[in-house]
Amino acid sequence: MKIKFITALVLLLLPFFVRSQYRSDYSEVFIAVQDPGELTISANGERMSSSKGRFRFFDVGNSVALTISQANRPVIRRNVSVPAGVRLILTLLPSGELRPQDQLSIFRNNQYALDNWNAYVNYNTGIVPGRPERGEGPGRGQHLSSRDLEILVSGVKAKGFDKEKRQVAEASLKNVWLNTEQLAQVLKVFSFSEQRLALIKSVYPRLTDKQNAHSLESFLSFSSERENLLNFIRNSP
Repeated sequence: MKIKFITALVLLLLPFFVRSQYRSDYSEVFIAVQDPGELTISANGERMSSSKGRFRFFDVGNSVALTISQANRPVIRRNVSVPAGVRLILTLLPSGELRPQDQLSIFRNNQYALDNWNAYVNYNTGIVPGRPERGEGPGRGQHLSSRDLEILVSGVKAKGFDKEKRQVAEASLKNVWLNTEQLAQVLKVFSFSEQRLALIKSVYPRLTDKQNAHSLESFLSFSSERENLLNFIRNSP
């Protein structure tokens, strides 16, 4: 109970501590274990043990030596590079692969801007969604014009990380109808298929040609993601 209290207190005070101790080489590594079990993970010598599948390492610098142990036996060793000012979130798969899940900028306007996992605190994309108008789409909302598509793709490209790209795209498309070919142009800007899948699901209700949505599976890297998308399409109205 005491350890849980101390952990919660550290997470609560972390933004204030980091802001006062801001350094150009500050970075973080978070690891989510897809198949949780009793594991010990060491990052540059700092050790954490948990059976709940989430590990957080703060102020790790830009080069991180990771060791993952089970039953006191090292099973995985990896060296990971982390850009300055970035929280790198990795997923440990049952196969032993460490897959990048997300990269988030830690600071906004020189202030610590993240929660205790993968979201921004009071973060606003700065995009104001278009006001819905009757009669311009299959229901409510307007169609995405070629010019608006160019502006959207340019705005998404300007973001450094895939999650930020998805946030901009979702905000911009909130009240807009588009077709699969237009959505494909946006998906090409992303680096990782996980965020592509999330965007497809978010935008799917406003596709004007849902019968072609299955073609978007070509933007997904893994068979599990492609199956996920097809099941989503089958079960959607």
